Amino acid sequence: MKFVATFVLLAVLAVVATDEIKLSADQKAKADAVVKECVKETGANPDILDAAFHGDFSKIGNKEKCFTKCAQNKLGFVSKGVVKSDVIQKQLGPLAGDDKVKAVQAKCNGIMTKDDCDTSYELHRCYFNEHTSLSG
Repeated sequence: MKFVATFVLLAVLAVVATDEIKLSADQKAKADAVVKECVKETGANPDILDAAFHGDFSKIGNKEKCFTKCAQNKLGFVSKGVVKSDVIQKQLGPLAGDDKVKAVQAKCNGIMTKDDCDTSYELHRCYFNEHTSLSG
C-alpha cells in the first residue's frame, strides 16, 4: 500500500518532471491517507493501481477509474469535474518546473469523456504519457 501512496501524487497528476520528484514527509503522509480513503471508498484493487503506475493500464476497471477521480478530488486537482489548473501549478510547479507543468496542462486539461471517473482516468493517462514523452 505504501508504494501505491506515491501513485497518488506521482502518477495521478504529479508525474510531469523529467527527473524523479522528491516528496516531503507531509506529502507522503497526505498521499498515504488519500490512497487509503480512496481504495476504501471505491474498492479499487491496489495491485491494478500499482501496475498502472508502471504503465500497464490493461486491467483498469471502473473502480480504478473512480479511484483516480477520488484521489484527484481529495488532492484538490479536480473539483466537480473541473481541472483546477491553478492548484496543480501551485502544488506541482515547484516540484517539476512551472514550464513543464504548464506544457502538460495545455495538452491534457481539456479532456472530457462520458463520465467523471472516466475523465479523471483519461486525464491521468494523459499526464502519464506526457511524462513519458518528456522523459524519453
